[in-house]
Amino acid sequence: MKKLLLAGLIFTASMGIPKVSKAETTSHTKVVSVYYVDIQKVVENSKKWKEVEGILNSQILEARKKLQTLENEIKALKEELKSPILSSKAKEEKERELQEKIREREKYIQETNLKLQRMGNVRSSEVIREVIKTVEEYRKKNNIPLILDKRAVIAGDPKYDLTETIIKIYNGKVGK
Repeated sequence: MKKLLLAGLIFTASMGIPKVSKAETTSHTKVVSVYYVDIQKVVENSKKWKEVEGILNSQILEARKKLQTLENEIKALKEELKSPILSSKAKEEKERELQEKIREREKYIQETNLKLQRMGNVRSSEVIREVIKTVEEYRKKNNIPLILDKRAVIAGDPKYDLTETIIKIYNGKVGK
């Protein structure tokens, strides 16, 4: 899940950082405070992300139950095949049944993994977009020229870290 989150963050960070032209720096020297936010921490500590994790975890539990049922059926078929009283025709039928169950299990695993990955991607992208929108609204409201993602900051004074503030604002929006 963290890989999904990281991929979304990298995408948004790749949108670029505004550059200040030489003319702007020489004609008007102005000190600008640069703030930063740990977007990943905001997402991971948001109420909405916790809801998403809950949904995904329940889907995973449900999938595991179904998979366990398939595994039990496969095991039972393997045991039946060991029976010495089965005719060759009955053994062939059980073997076909076993192979079909194995294919069904493999297909289920692939489809479920794909479904969960898509669901995770969609939901995490949605949360990331909302968090970034919250950061942008905060930036405009407080007349801040630039807010960076913490991963783009090598070193920074903690007083310019807006992470906790954004978590509170975003969680407040989600709760409404």
